[in-house]
Amino acid sequence: MNGNDILKSLILSYRMFLEESSGENILFLSKNLAEYGLVNDAVALLIRYLTEGGDPGKVQNIIDPFPQQVKDLFKRAETGGEGEEDFDAQSYLEMADLLWDIGSPDDAKQNYVRAIQGLAAKGDVDRANEILATVKERYPDDPEIQNLQIAAAPTGQDILKSLQSMHFDIPPEKEGELRLNLGKALLEDGIVEQGVSELKKASMVGGFFGEEAGKAIVEFYISRGELENALPLVDEYLAGEVRLDYLYRIASGFENAGNNDRAMEIYKTIYNANPEFRDVKEKVMPPAPPEEKKPEEVEVPSMPIPESVQKVEPAPPKVEEPVMVQEAKSEKVVKETKKVKAVKLDDENIIFV
Repeated sequence: MNGNDILKSLILSYRMFLEESSGENILFLSKNLAEYGLVNDAVALLIRYLTEGGDPGKVQNIIDPFPQQVKDLFKRAETGGEGEEDFDAQSYLEMADLLWDIGSPDDAKQNYVRAIQGLAAKGDVDRANEILATVKERYPDDPEIQNLQIAAAPTGQDILKSLQSMHFDIPPEKEGELRLNLGKALLEDGIVEQGVSELKKASMVGGFFGEEAGKAIVEFYISRGELENALPLVDEYLAGEVRLDYLYRIASGFENAGNNDRAMEIYKTIYNANPEFRDVKEKVMPPAPPEEKKPEEVEVPSMPIPESVQKVEPAPPKVEEPVMVQEAKSEKVVKETKKVKAVKLDDENIIFV
């Protein structure tokens, strides 16, 4: 399957798991998570499956996409009954005895080893040890046979303890991308709680995909008109200009809804962070009163005076000279004012004396 098909199968397994968290659905979801690349999440579901009493043998049906370390852990899990492992062990044992009888000890040895391992895998350790003792007598000088050890097949509790100690490293950028895409797909399918949870995990990774996840979370609540729910998430997951962009969108949403007081609170928050951001200055500052228009002063250009036009200076005021008389007895000069008397002779003429 390609990446898109794997993601679709994973969304389907999520829906089935949410409808019924049965053992089969837990294993199906675990398998799809491992195939998608979120191995630690898949292992966590295996732990849940075993904790709830699941059969380790059934894990073999979904083990292929898991790392080899997990495969090896379940490879020898007890099946709890007669089955294919028992048939193979018995078949190998019969073939080994036949080859030994006809004089082919090398071929017989390999079948003895397979028979012993098969019996141990199905949990029949006593029978495996009994055969091993016989084989060691037949191959006293063979180091492989003499060093062969049989361990009891791990129980569910043994596997559970081993799984709980496992952790697989995933590059942060890769994990962020996987969780971002999964979170978006879950939201599109209406699986909101798990979708938001995956986006939050992606945002914790940081980097490009972490920021994109944070934007996706806020965008989801804005698209639903849940502005109050979106608002605290902006500060939780976003920063810088991206944060201001989403705050502005939320404030505009409140303003369009008629909640001007709430919008103004957010506009002021933006203004305090960056007074030059878009038009927040105009939104938070009161409008200035209109200025009175003054008549425009018209500057009259000065005209050069033609040379032919001479400048005429005004005449100085005429000063009446005082009449000077000399007294006989003194050398003092005095000003004498003549008294003039007007005599009217008739209606038209006046004579001054």
